[in-house]
Amino acid sequence: MFWVFAAALAGILIFIGAGLYLMPKMKLKLAPWILYFSFAQGAVMSFSLLYGTFVALAENNFKFMLFGVYMVYFLGTLFSLAVEPLVKKAWGKRPILYLYSLGIALSFVLIVIPSWTSISIGIFGASLFLSMLSRHLNRSAYATAANEMQDASLLLRSRWTKLGSICGQIFLIFLLFAGSLFSASLDFKRVIAAFNGAGNMSGDLFFDFAGTALAAAFGILLFIFAGLRKYREIVKK
Repeated sequence: MFWVFAAALAGILIFIGAGLYLMPKMKLKLAPWILYFSFAQGAVMSFSLLYGTFVALAENNFKFMLFGVYMVYFLGTLFSLAVEPLVKKAWGKRPILYLYSLGIALSFVLIVIPSWTSISIGIFGASLFLSMLSRHLNRSAYATAANEMQDASLLLRSRWTKLGSICGQIFLIFLLFAGSLFSASLDFKRVIAAFNGAGNMSGDLFFDFAGTALAAAFGILLFIFAGLRKYREIVKK
C-alpha cells in the first residue's frame, strides 16, 4: 500500500510540475488571478458534489443525494441569476471578488460539517457564488484579451475550470486514501463498504472522513487566496 501511495503522490507532483512549466509557454495568457479563480471554481464545484454524493452513499440515502445535493446545486445556479444584480448593488463599489471568495469559503465550512442540513445549505451557497463568479470571470477574460483572441480566452478559462474539477476529485480521493494509512477508523475497505451502502458511516469513521474533506477544502481554498492576492495587486494599481 505504501508504494501505491508513493506512486500516486509522485504522479500528482509530476502533473502539477508539468502544468506550471508548460502554461507560461502558451501564446495566449490570461491574468494570473483569472486562472487561479477558474481552477478554484472547478475544484469547488466537483468537491461539493462529490462530497455530498459520498455522504449520501455512505448513509444509503438516495433522496438526500437527489434533493439535498444535486437539486439544491441546480437551484443555487438558478437563484444566482435573480439575485446577482441585487448583490452587486448592495455591495457597492468594493471589489466583488472579495464577496464571492467569502461566500465560497463560508459555504465550504458548512459543507464539511457532518450534518445533512449543513451540507445542503453549503452546497446551495457554493453553487450561488460559483455561478456569479463564473460570469464575472468570463467577462473579465473576454475584456482583457486582445480582439482576435477573445473567444480563445473563454476557451482557455474553461479549460482551467475543467482542470480544477478533475484535480478537486483527485485531491479528495487521494486524501481519503492517504488518511486510511494513518487512521484505524478510516480504513479504506470500510469506507468503500460504506459508499456501497453496506453500512452507515457513523461514529469515528464519519468524523475522520469529514476531517479528510476539511483538509481537501483547505487545499482548494488556497487557490482562491492566491487569486485574491494577485487580484489585490491589480486593484491597488
